[in-house]
Amino acid sequence: MLERPSLARVPSVSPRRAAVETGDELQQRMEDVRAEMLRSSAHLRASAQSLTDWRYYVRRYPWVALAAAGVVGFLAVPKRAKTVSPDPEALAKLAERQGLVLQPRHVSTGEAIGSEAKGLLAGLAGSLVSMAGRTLLRTGLNYVSQQVGQVLAARSAGERQQASRVSPCGERRETP
Repeated sequence: MLERPSLARVPSVSPRRAAVETGDELQQRMEDVRAEMLRSSAHLRASAQSLTDWRYYVRRYPWVALAAAGVVGFLAVPKRAKTVSPDPEALAKLAERQGLVLQPRHVSTGEAIGSEAKGLLAGLAGSLVSMAGRTLLRTGLNYVSQQVGQVLAARSAGERQQASRVSPCGERRETP
């Protein structure tokens, strides 16, 4: 705690002595009182600084400081989100209130419940159709590229023949 400055250290003066006191003694007493006040104010300033410094409390009360830090840390971390696993009936009621249309599906396959499941033959037929489509596409692209190649080859051959009919002087030659 802070200690109040006391004037007990300053000698008290009786009324009789006050009359006897000289000017020098009075000046000395006033100087002592001023010095005591300076010491008291310096002590008060140092005490106030140490009381407002958080490190003072950590050094003086380490367990209380540790507990306070734990409480602050606990309050600073947000609460974990609550995981709710509602049953299908509760979800259906919620969707109905919100005006949503639900189409339930199997968890493992992802197929709609109540829809006809694909059989083995249906899956095989789908694969064969897909493979036939890819083969037809590949064959068609090959045919188109051959035709384009032939047209380009014929055009370049025609341009070469035209170039060979022209003489070096720039005259056209007639070829049978």
